[in-house]
Amino acid sequence: MFIDDENTEAVSERIVQLLRDVEMSTMDDIVRRIKLSSEITRTADYQLWRLNQLSAFRRNYEKILKEALNLTDEELRKLYDDVIAKGYARDQKIYDAAGVEFIPFEDNEPLQQLIEAVKKQTYDTIVNITATTGFIDVGRGVETPLNQYFLDTMDKTHLAVSTGTMSYDQAIKKAVTDMVRSGMRTDENGDQWIEYENPGKKPWHNRIDVATRRAVMTGVAQVTGKISEQNAEKLETEYYEVSAHATARPSHMQWQGRVYTMDQLKRVCGLGTGPGLLGWNCYHHYDAFLPGISVRKYSEEYLAEMRKKSKEKKEYDGKKYTLYEATQRQRQLETQMRAQRQKVELLKTGGASKQDIAAEKTKLTGLYNKYRDFSKYFGLPEQINRVYYRWK
Repeated sequence: MFIDDENTEAVSERIVQLLRDVEMSTMDDIVRRIKLSSEITRTADYQLWRLNQLSAFRRNYEKILKEALNLTDEELRKLYDDVIAKGYARDQKIYDAAGVEFIPFEDNEPLQQLIEAVKKQTYDTIVNITATTGFIDVGRGVETPLNQYFLDTMDKTHLAVSTGTMSYDQAIKKAVTDMVRSGMRTDENGDQWIEYENPGKKPWHNRIDVATRRAVMTGVAQVTGKISEQNAEKLETEYYEVSAHATARPSHMQWQGRVYTMDQLKRVCGLGTGPGLLGWNCYHHYDAFLPGISVRKYSEEYLAEMRKKSKEKKEYDGKKYTLYEATQRQRQLETQMRAQRQKVELLKTGGASKQDIAAEKTKLTGLYNKYRDFSKYFGLPEQINRVYYRWK
């Protein structure tokens, strides 16, 4: 079943942004309380105050999280009841051509049961992501649970200011920088994803937006794969056609766009494995293919030209990129801009000096100009909504 990738990505991005809002709102709350603590001078007063603030911080976080999860549930329903339903309806053409009865989406009870199960599984995974969040202690390089990170950050900042080790501006800038560098992270999957994403490098826990996107796309892959297999069974065919796109990673570029049996999907395309079809960060789909009736969406000539272009490199700022490498660099720039925007907003909340805020704004503008120029040079669409997402 081929689904609308653009709409799927749009819904997925909305869910991801909800979790980014949780991250930003949480960091904003920490900074706001740090600012209040700077007015307390006596150590005894501070100790009593910090315990009260921890309780308030917990309550506020739970409220923010509840609102985000309620909206996440709504978005998941849109994804399955709208985007996937439309993709399913497109399959009717091949059923009609083959003279096989087509069961409408809402009447397909086994499919509805599967969708409900996967929706619940995806939602539960996201809940688990939010339940296992923390920050990386930049100094020690270890993950710290959210409540402990709150107390540690408050204590370090208060101690630095009260003893005169740092000015308030210096202390708040360091606290914000450390917080943004880490971001809220989750260990809901341990390190099983890390080896693929960063071979040979020290493992770390994913940020919550990365983990959330993976959970959503995994759920979509489960449902669409099952529908395709259901279609193949009813249409009595053993063949499937895999989708193709110009920015596929090199290993996927070799097998995308062709017709395979289920055994070949597993052996050639790696279906069921992390690096393969429907695995880590894979946006491919496969659909039932009926020889003599179905028409291939991608000719061998088209795929050969796509592979040829995928190997071509263009130089930018002294470095050469393939199109796939350019998309990866674009994602990196989006991440950098998002972090820089967080830094600007948190410094504002913390009452940092106008000079410090202005300096960070200038850096953000510079990053955006580079991102815009880079995207235009490689003909990539800007996805600035990933940076300037809804917050406040």
